[in-house]
Amino acid sequence: MFEKVLSKFSVFVKYCLAPLSDQSTSRLDSWPVKLCALGLIVGMTFSAPLWLNFGRTLPVCALFPLGQLALLTPLLSIVTVFSAFSLVLVGVNRLAVGLLLLSMSALVLMDLNRLQPWVYEYCLIILLFTITDSSADYKEKRFQYLGLIIMAIYLFSGLEKLNWRFLTGIGPWLGGFSPSPAMCLSGDQNAVAVSLLMCLGEIFMALLLVFRRTRFLGICGCMFMHLTILAMLGPQGLNINAVVWPWNIFQMLLMAGCFMELQNSGLAFLRLDFSRNRKASSLVVFAGVLLPVLGLFQLADPYPSFSFYSGDVPRGRLIFKAATLQKLPPQLQRICRYDRVNALCFLDFADWALIETTAPAYPSKFCLLSMAKAFVATYQPDCLVLRISTFPKFTCREMREEVLFKMNSQVVLISGQEQ
Repeated sequence: MFEKVLSKFSVFVKYCLAPLSDQSTSRLDSWPVKLCALGLIVGMTFSAPLWLNFGRTLPVCALFPLGQLALLTPLLSIVTVFSAFSLVLVGVNRLAVGLLLLSMSALVLMDLNRLQPWVYEYCLIILLFTITDSSADYKEKRFQYLGLIIMAIYLFSGLEKLNWRFLTGIGPWLGGFSPSPAMCLSGDQNAVAVSLLMCLGEIFMALLLVFRRTRFLGICGCMFMHLTILAMLGPQGLNINAVVWPWNIFQMLLMAGCFMELQNSGLAFLRLDFSRNRKASSLVVFAGVLLPVLGLFQLADPYPSFSFYSGDVPRGRLIFKAATLQKLPPQLQRICRYDRVNALCFLDFADWALIETTAPAYPSKFCLLSMAKAFVATYQPDCLVLRISTFPKFTCREMREEVLFKMNSQVVLISGQEQ
C-alpha cells in the first residue's frame, strides 16, 4: 500500500517538474514565459512597499477578511519572486508556474492595489502559455494567441483614451502642453489634436499588427510609442510612476519578439481553435475581447479592460478638517493639500499610492471606499468625506459621489454631475 502511494506521488512530482513543452520543441519557445517572469521580478522590486507593506501608510484593500493571514505577505512575496526566478533560470515547469500564480493570487486577494496592469498582463501570458497545447506543431498557434492578447491591449487602450478627460487633460499634460493633468485645455486645438493623435495612433498600430504585410510597420510604430512614453514619464521627463518604466521595455520585447515569430495574417491571425485547445481559446476571448468590451461601457474594472492611462477611471479624494491633519504621520501630512479659505485638507489616493509605493492605487469604487473606511478606523477623524470622481464616456462631464463618514457611520450626501 505504501509503495503504491509513493509510486503515485513520484509520478505526480515528475509531472509537476516536467517542462511544459516536449523535447521536440525548442527551449527558446518558452521565452515569453521567462520574459514575463523576469518582468514580474523587476516590477515587484520597483514597487517593493506595495508587496512587503514595510514603511507604508496606504491602507490595504482586501477582497476577503483574511485576518492574520496578512502576516504571510512577505513570505508570499518571496515565494512569488523565487518561483519567477525558477522560471527564468531553471526552466518552465508546472510546479513553478503553479506556485507563482497561486502566491500572486493570494497577494492580490490580500490587497487589490497589487493588481497592477503589468501584473495582470504578465500572469495572463504565463497562464496562457501554460494551458496552450505545447506540441511542436502548435508553436504558431501559441504565438498567435499571445499576439491576439498584445493586439487587444493596444486596440482597447487606444479606444479607452477617446474620452474628454484624456483629450483635454491627461493627453496635453503628457504632451507638454499643460503643467497638470487636472487642467482642462478644451480650447487649445493643438493640444487636443496631439491627444487625439495619440489615441488614433495606438489603435492604428494595433490594426497594422494583424496583417503580415504591414506588421513590420506596426512593430516599429509600437516601439516608437513605448520609447515616447518612456521619454515622457522617465527621469528626463515627468519622472513619475517609475514602476511602468521597465514595463514599457518588457512590452516592447514581448511585442516585437511575438510578431516576428508569426507567419499568419488577417482572418487566419484572428481565428481561434476551440476544437483542439478550448481552454486557451476561451481565455483569449474572455481576457482579450469580453472584458475590454465590457470596460468600454464601464461594466468591468479599468485595469483588466486595458484602460491604461485613459483618465477614464474613478479618482478618490479624502476631505477632512485641519484638526485631523495633526493626527496623521509626518510623511502623510506632506502629501495632503490645505485649502486655507475653507480650512479643509485634501488627500488624493492616487498621489498617496504613487509616492509611497511607486504604483497607482487600484481604480475602483470598491477599493476607494474600502481604503477610506480603513483611514477612518486608523485615524478616527471627527468628520471625513470621500469624493469619488468618474468620467462617463462620450460626454464632457464629471460625475461626483460624496460619502460622509461621521462617528463610524456613512451616508451618501451627493450623487450628481458637474461640468
